[in-house]
Amino acid sequence: MNRWRYVLVLWVLLCLSGQIGLADQKATSNPDVFKIGAIYNLNGSQANLDIPSSQGALTAERLINAKGGIDGVKVDVIVKDGASDPETIRKVTEDLIANESVPVLIGLSDTDMVLPAAQVAAAHHIPFITSGATSPKLPEQVPDYLYLACFGDNAQGAMAAEYAYQNLSYHTCIVVYDTDMQYTTLLAQYFSERYTELGGTIVSQVPIHPKTNVSDVFSNLSSGNQPDFYYIAVGPEDAPGVIQTAHGQNKVPIIGGDSFDTKNLSNAVLDTDGDVYYTTHAYFGGENISSEIQNFKTDYISEYGTEPTPFAGLGYDAVMIAIRAAGNNDLGTDLREGINQIHDYSGVTGLISYVNGTAIPKKSVHLIYTDGLSLTQVDNNVPEKVPNP
Repeated sequence: MNRWRYVLVLWVLLCLSGQIGLADQKATSNPDVFKIGAIYNLNGSQANLDIPSSQGALTAERLINAKGGIDGVKVDVIVKDGASDPETIRKVTEDLIANESVPVLIGLSDTDMVLPAAQVAAAHHIPFITSGATSPKLPEQVPDYLYLACFGDNAQGAMAAEYAYQNLSYHTCIVVYDTDMQYTTLLAQYFSERYTELGGTIVSQVPIHPKTNVSDVFSNLSSGNQPDFYYIAVGPEDAPGVIQTAHGQNKVPIIGGDSFDTKNLSNAVLDTDGDVYYTTHAYFGGENISSEIQNFKTDYISEYGTEPTPFAGLGYDAVMIAIRAAGNNDLGTDLREGINQIHDYSGVTGLISYVNGTAIPKKSVHLIYTDGLSLTQVDNNVPEKVPNP
């Protein structure tokens, strides 16, 4: 029996005996299959991020199994739709644990969405690797069982602040942020902290929410002295419309976070002829890319007929982290040990290491510029200083 089959057989036996806190699971695991539960919002407000991410996860499955799996063990990524609803997410998490006996769960791209899934997973002693939820507070909210495959919002907020102040010489800013999401409030907070620390001036902080008339907000802002730029923290569903509205009032440059990284952004910018920068997790447009990225792009385009987004890359990397974790752990009974042993894994979204027991990998942040016609990577670095969570 090879090493991988030994690991998976031992996992099944321990599930059956209840020795790893999974006595309530149905014993449906197959020692010839390594199952990964994947929860993504294929409908609703988060679909723009989660559909590509789920496709990236399935791309990893296809590429691994095309090579014969892992020492002959097939990888099975089981995708469930959370429908952008916390209660639905909770239910599908319970279903994956009870009916599929998954040893690890991945997925989701929003802090408020990942918490119900990760809390259920932790209650069953199963690690959850979020592919795209970026709150650096998440590991504290679900201790010991919740890991990030992505950087934290404190890192991308700091990167945006440093580039704006040091590279673009933007010294005044108005911050517009959605108060309805933990992601947007934290991102605005981390950006503001680092920007003012550098010497930048925040002229005003403008909170908005789903019932806000955004047109009135930017009309009022355009009547006063204009800042060097707007920093806008909103969700992926709202980003294109807010950008169009802001640039419809004036042509002040805009900087935002990874929620800007959707298929609809370019049209929004093109319609207003404005300048937009945003931080994100990867850039697949360069010529000097690794063979792993090239294989990922080729398979993704062949299967889905479109270029992969950075969130697709995060879904791919989340699957690879789970597989490496299982391979690192000789006993196979607690994949957290395997995750903690991952150092310098060259994923499609960058170098990934979990150092000194941290649940958030230290990764570089990509900064993209678009005028609506094309995307250009203008920077790719680890920020000089990152605010504490």
